[in-house]
Amino acid sequence: MYGVTRMLYVYFGHHKCASTWIHGIIGQVCREAGLRKRLVVDPLTPHAHGPLTDYLRWDIRREELGTYLTREGVDFACCITADQAHVDGLQGVSFRGFHVIRDPRDIIVSAYFSHRNSHPTEGLPHLAEHRRRLQQVSKEEG
Repeated sequence: MYGVTRMLYVYFGHHKCASTWIHGIIGQVCREAGLRKRLVVDPLTPHAHGPLTDYLRWDIRREELGTYLTREGVDFACCITADQAHVDGLQGVSFRGFHVIRDPRDIIVSAYFSHRNSHPTEGLPHLAEHRRRLQQVSKEEG
């Protein structure tokens, strides 16, 4: 459409803050509305910060996030390992976003059981080692 500014929508989330559930809802809405969605993650989080990936490209610099998403024609980005640099990387791009956080006590309990038993470890070697260690100690120690 000529003369219409495209709006980018962004979900900013964090590990163990219902990100999988929210990402699923956004995915369904985007499919039904005909919007292009991308999942953007930092696979090193929470141990370090590295380049972002949308699983199509593995070297997205945070400061170029908005430029990249605009160039790719993304309507809705799901940044499930968000930090302030994600927001800063959207400078100059028209966007509307929302941020979901969770009670830190709930994060600890959820992370314990998920990391110990069920969270996918593919592409997350630090989580595979963490799981091994959690399975060797008592629940109280874990």
